[in-house]
Amino acid sequence: MAASAPGAQGRLSGEDVQRYSRQMLVPGFFGGAAGQLRLKQAHVLVVGCGGLGCPSAMCLAGAGVGTISLVDDDVVATSNLHRQLAHTSVGAERGQAKVDSLKDAMLRLNPTVDVRTLRARVNEHNALELVRGSTVVLDCTDNPATRYLVGDACALAGVPLVSAAALGCDGQLSLHGYRDGPCYRCLHPSPPPRGTVGSCDESGVLGPVTSTMGSLQAMEALKVVAGADPASTLSGKLLSVDAADARFRVVKLRGRRPECPACGASGGAGAWTMAKTGEQLRSLGVLAEEGTTACAPCEAAAASTTTAAAATAAAAVDSATSGGSGSGATARWCASLPLEAAAEVLRPLSAGAGGVAGAVATLAYMPAGGAAEAVAGGEARTVDLPGPAASGEGSKALRAVVLDVRSTMQRAICRLPGSLHTPLAGFPPASSDGGAAPAPPSLLEAMSRLGAGAVVCVCRRGVDSLTAAKRLRAAGLVAVSAAGGLNGFKAHCDAGFPAY
Repeated sequence: MAASAPGAQGRLSGEDVQRYSRQMLVPGFFGGAAGQLRLKQAHVLVVGCGGLGCPSAMCLAGAGVGTISLVDDDVVATSNLHRQLAHTSVGAERGQAKVDSLKDAMLRLNPTVDVRTLRARVNEHNALELVRGSTVVLDCTDNPATRYLVGDACALAGVPLVSAAALGCDGQLSLHGYRDGPCYRCLHPSPPPRGTVGSCDESGVLGPVTSTMGSLQAMEALKVVAGADPASTLSGKLLSVDAADARFRVVKLRGRRPECPACGASGGAGAWTMAKTGEQLRSLGVLAEEGTTACAPCEAAAASTTTAAAATAAAAVDSATSGGSGSGATARWCASLPLEAAAEVLRPLSAGAGGVAGAVATLAYMPAGGAAEAVAGGEARTVDLPGPAASGEGSKALRAVVLDVRSTMQRAICRLPGSLHTPLAGFPPASSDGGAAPAPPSLLEAMSRLGAGAVVCVCRRGVDSLTAAKRLRAAGLVAVSAAGGLNGFKAHCDAGFPAY
């Protein structure tokens, strides 16, 4: 990790006393001068430099924690600034790494702390090495994969973990693995399937909520460093915050599980490894990148930018669709237009062509083994459009409606004029006999009225739209997802289109 110049760690200087005197006067767990010296000698790892990481790290730097390590692979964006208060508009314009932006803010506040940075994503290969040697770790991330990676690494290394979350107006906070307290996996044995957990990117969050939870997270870390009595901490407890109603509630959680593979008697001594964590997360699809597909044909299609590459990708998916040597049923459902082609399909709607609900784009579909063309604005682009194998008639044109599957609240922020709207959450449920769920009746009516034979699903980033396309294909429709979503459309096609 890149580091700033550390100061002397073995004693308190006159500057230390002057800087920290107000907190050294606080009675109780902190311990006065001895407690301040423990802070100076501590090493705290902060994973995630966003809405939770910014207030946490700033509080820790202000308190005088001697060494603070920051880990994040992201860059500052304008949409971060309402809640990630350590970052700046200048950093967003430059695409500054969050670890560097947060480090700059921390050193402006307190130049005596040693701030180390690593611009990387936590994975099963580096997690254990990152947490080893830390006094305490703060999980300031917002995705299940990283939570389990960090949680398991802390359990295996015997390092306490302070985990927080914030979504909408709600927040949660708990301390794991402190003294004999339960680890993260004790309380959450199995990761949730991909797509079942909300994030602030999709569901929104208020800045005061992340600032509150991050500050409380730092407070728990100070308790751990000071060696506070576990009864005064959130070990084995969960703090729930409802900022909308100004309610704070603490509930007691179950204790440490002897059978926990990460920290119990049967684990922690070699029975569980970080490789097993990675394997479990991948088996659930939790480690898959958002906006990408799980099959090689679709990944190739999404990456293609030339006619030849797209034709190759189309042939690969067609082969899998028709039961060839591809990746079977999985590949059949991973139908996603490459970003460039998706932009061409959506461009007329962005320009307001027609301006009426149900405006259509025309797609030319080739049977198995051939390529497909998206025809928009008079220009043909070769793209992957897998569909039902044709019966040897050559190409045929399909008129496709564009279906926005975002929530009503997200659509109110920005939308493509002329696109249809059915939120993914409003899709009909599966039948009681276990059969595929039917397509939304309003979509079928619109397709019939407009003479459309295909659906291009679109969402913000291409994640929900891929799920929608799978469900519509299972219902018997020809459906594809616009890879990259509206944010990709903005980047590739229309720079003036709003992004959020």
